[in-house]
Amino acid sequence: MAAGLGIPVIAIGSGGKTGDEESFAEAIALSRELANIAGRHGIQLALKPHVGAAVHDTKSATRAHREIGSSHLGLNFDPSHLHRVPEDVATAATVFGERIVHSHFRDCPSRVERGPGTPEQQVPGRGEVDIVGVLRALGQIRYQGPLSFECIGAKGYSLARATAIAAETRGYLNRCLQELG
Repeated sequence: MAAGLGIPVIAIGSGGKTGDEESFAEAIALSRELANIAGRHGIQLALKPHVGAAVHDTKSATRAHREIGSSHLGLNFDPSHLHRVPEDVATAATVFGERIVHSHFRDCPSRVERGPGTPEQQVPGRGEVDIVGVLRALGQIRYQGPLSFECIGAKGYSLARATAIAAETRGYLNRCLQELG
């Protein structure tokens, strides 16, 4: 379906549980199978480290990428999840390097809270993530892919309220990118 719609990259999660080798092995097997299917259709998958999942931090993401070993699977870089693991997100960007094929970009209010916060708290620049430092690191590795805003919890928001959040996000990221050159 993605190929038919002209969508070149699909973000996927690993599922499973952090620290559980069995669920990590299952995630690797499934991701390898999905990468093979994606490759047959000319699609790239972006495996996202997710708080609490089998693939959850820089170490598990780079290990998964290596073990899957498919040119049709890269990594999805999501600063908010890596911040909450907790990791230095700018360093994670440089470790991921050219393996990054997509980025879900949002902020979060705290390292200690498991969730991403309210939609308003997810707007880049409103939380704890060093957005400028992360963008600088992405520039250093010459990342050219998308920076998509992933917002959790706005399903019941009016179109005007959701649009205002998206517009603030775009404006902030655009200003940061202009400042960084």
